[in-house]
Amino acid sequence: MISTFLDLYFKLGQILCYTPSYTKPKTTFLQILYSFILSTFLTVALGITISNRNFYGDYNYIKTAVSALLDFTLLTFNYSIILVVLCKEQQWKLLTGSIRTITTKYNKGRKYRYLIFVFVVAHCTGWLVIALSFKAFLEFYGMWYFKNYNIQYLQLGLLFSYNMFLCLIVALIWFMYKEVKVSLRKTLSDDVAKNVLYVVTNLDDSLCFLKDTVDVFNEIFAWPITLLIFHTNLQIINDSNSISVVKEELYEFTNSVIDNFPKFSVARFFEIRRSNLLNILGTVATFLIIMIQFHGKHDE
Repeated sequence: MISTFLDLYFKLGQILCYTPSYTKPKTTFLQILYSFILSTFLTVALGITISNRNFYGDYNYIKTAVSALLDFTLLTFNYSIILVVLCKEQQWKLLTGSIRTITTKYNKGRKYRYLIFVFVVAHCTGWLVIALSFKAFLEFYGMWYFKNYNIQYLQLGLLFSYNMFLCLIVALIWFMYKEVKVSLRKTLSDDVAKNVLYVVTNLDDSLCFLKDTVDVFNEIFAWPITLLIFHTNLQIINDSNSISVVKEELYEFTNSVIDNFPKFSVARFFEIRRSNLLNILGTVATFLIIMIQFHGKHDE
């Protein structure tokens, strides 16, 4: 099941140009041509949206610098994932081979089904959030927002899908590390002296295999991960100003609600509030107590 899912997902990645074929990761002329067309489209579309935004002319200097870096980072990220597929064919062969070994040697059907379920739900949820946020801004700002930010949302979708892809690969490697840990713990609980050579050899092979897999992973995804981290930091910086603006708007809204909150009064003598009602009840109770005491003394 996991092998079929990975094969389908790698085919989807081929359409978006961020993965090769799962079974035969080989660079072809059609793949190079398609990647060139996609990268050209992203570059031209980004240039058009920047032009529609008057080349950041409506922003202050800091906002201009952060926005330009965000656009440049997203475009560079798209270039990097395309180049990683085209220029690291040998590393992709090693990585896909390692993944097939992991899924075959450690056939944990239940865990893999759970992983696939979580991955699909998270992936669909992320794309849904991106689509709904774009729809909300589009309804608020109209076609102006579509002309200025349409390609940015497509790039954010690609960035999110690639991030999920990295999480999937890391989860598979993590599963094998857990299996090695379980195997080591089980072996230590038995009589190690009888098969110490076999245990050491088996663990040594597994750990060397995992180390080589992680090294290949780092070699392939070093630059994309770096750009992901850089883009996240820039996004936090870009949104930090928006947080203060939203805070000020919420503060004004709260004051407006307090000033215009309905107040009910009795012939304008006093307001009907919980404290006033409790004071009235307290006064009545005190009066009744005094009357009872006075009536008792009168009877004596």
